[in-house]
Amino acid sequence: MYDEEKLSFAYRYPFSDEARDVVGKSGTPQDSIPFLRLAKARIEEGLASGSIAYKDILYGQRESVLGYAYARLMASALPMHALSAYAVAEARRSCSAMSSDSAANISRLLAELGISSAHSNGDFTMDIVTFLMNSTGQEDYALVNQRVSSGSVRMGRQELAGMAIRTVTERIMKGLPIPRKEIPKLVLDYAKEIRLPKEEARMANSTRSIGWIERLLLNPIPDIRQRVVGLVLAPYLVTVRGLDVEDASKVISGYIEKCKAMDPNTRITDAQIRYQCNYAKSKGMRPLSLKKAEELLSPVIDMDSLEGR
Repeated sequence: MYDEEKLSFAYRYPFSDEARDVVGKSGTPQDSIPFLRLAKARIEEGLASGSIAYKDILYGQRESVLGYAYARLMASALPMHALSAYAVAEARRSCSAMSSDSAANISRLLAELGISSAHSNGDFTMDIVTFLMNSTGQEDYALVNQRVSSGSVRMGRQELAGMAIRTVTERIMKGLPIPRKEIPKLVLDYAKEIRLPKEEARMANSTRSIGWIERLLLNPIPDIRQRVVGLVLAPYLVTVRGLDVEDASKVISGYIEKCKAMDPNTRITDAQIRYQCNYAKSKGMRPLSLKKAEELLSPVIDMDSLEGR
């Protein structure tokens, strides 16, 4: 038997450590067909509507968590743009669950996602750099539209849930796609039956060219940080995401601090970061293409992990 609260948490957030524990304790089902059907339906719903509906249920939570585990296998057999679209749909489901969850569960999830926050009077607060590192880049989540005070951003549950979609998507994509040789044949057979909506696939594919930069911001690198800032991060944050120079500089400085944990020796300063952001803005620079970035980054980082392979 599972603890009711732990199972509920796993059901809401099937990518969590708690969910992995549920899957591990469940073992391999003798009859996998019901879970394959659940997984296929889950993926098809996500691809068709862009989201997966979250429902409060008392029974079937364990089955849903196992269905998610099979869905990860099944989605790994799909084209990359479809896998990415499915991951976003799963993220939206969990963020929908987050919007009505308890403060204790939300704080627990944020900690697991590496998002430092505090809770008081019904709201959650985080420092500006943390907010910028985890926000979606959409207009609703531009810093100018937030409640900012003393270097912190204050949000309610609904706002926080919307902000967290990108970070949850990245967490779901971690370890995906699972290599095809590790996917059972029966799972591959079910994956072949999944219909890919053309419009949804096209939209997912259109964002793939810059998705690797978002993943780079979550993966510190030990070297060549100065070139990465000037050729990738500053142009991306200023030109593509539309941040002002000050906010972009804060995001990059936060990233560099994470990099220093791998190698404290760095020659890039805050002044140089601001200069690169100003230069990118004045020239309307766009970041390096993925192909060109591979030549720059491949010696120090696993590019396959950035591309989501």
